[in-house]
Amino acid sequence: MKKLIILLLTFFSVSAFGQYNVNEDSFTKTYTHLRTWQRADSLWNYSDGTNGEWKFIYNVDFNINKSSSVMYGTVLIGADGLPKFFFNYLTDAFKGEDEFGIFMGNKVDILYLNEDTGTWQLWDTGEIKYYGSWNHIYFGEPSYLYFSYHKEKK
Repeated sequence: MKKLIILLLTFFSVSAFGQYNVNEDSFTKTYTHLRTWQRADSLWNYSDGTNGEWKFIYNVDFNINKSSSVMYGTVLIGADGLPKFFFNYLTDAFKGEDEFGIFMGNKVDILYLNEDTGTWQLWDTGEIKYYGSWNHIYFGEPSYLYFSYHKEKK
């Protein structure tokens, strides 16, 4: 009985905030390169690039705290194994094509974990586009910033 109580306490303490649950339609992709682009007037300008592991888990149920309602979207896990961003789907998935190729997209609210306060906060609205072997996240409407995650880790 003592082991069961410890197991339950561990589960609820780890999963109380920023908890995500995978579904039967969830899938995971890990990317090792990140590039940042900013819009200046009508042109996109490269502004930064880093290497590091970012794991996307698509189509998860997500709670930002114990009393929040369940949201549905994509969680972005940092190199430390903890959720850093959540993209709450505002629309059903839609198929599109742009200069980068064919994608599946969603309009999203972009939430981030404020590590100083330990709370989830709204950053902006935007769009997430999944191309298969890479992913773009656009901030704002019209977009003023986007992140390109690429070089899928197999």
